[in-house]
Amino acid sequence: MVTLRLVDEENFAQVIDLTVAEKDQQFVASNLRSLADCWLYRENGDVFPYAIYADDKVVGFALVDVDDEEACYMIWRLMIDWREQGKGYGKSAILALIEQAKALGKYSTIRADFVKGNHRMEQLLHSLAFTIFGQDDREIFTRRTL
Repeated sequence: MVTLRLVDEENFAQVIDLTVAEKDQQFVASNLRSLADCWLYRENGDVFPYAIYADDKVVGFALVDVDDEEACYMIWRLMIDWREQGKGYGKSAILALIEQAKALGKYSTIRADFVKGNHRMEQLLHSLAFTIFGQDDREIFTRRTL
């Protein structure tokens, strides 16, 4: 079973140690970078880092950015450690994030963008009813109604 826990002093070192395969590094920022981004935006109170657990083991990381004005819950970054991929943890984590967004009761959409060429993420999001609504030079933008 996958659960989400805020990154804290108990799990941050494990989160930092997570990596993706070398061929996938172009698709996601390092977790250290993500935690630095979280620190930079801490005063806004709208960016939240989560360790993704399978039972009691940290297997991945998610960075969430919420926009109360636009009623949007955004999966800013999501990664599963290369040693843990292919076990359904990514899908389970997104489903947990969807449930978390619904439970908060103030978001009408959930968004997840991905770097062009990341076909596994594209297929995963499509399988969970996310639809493409735009793109820029680097990323494709997807969302789904909650």
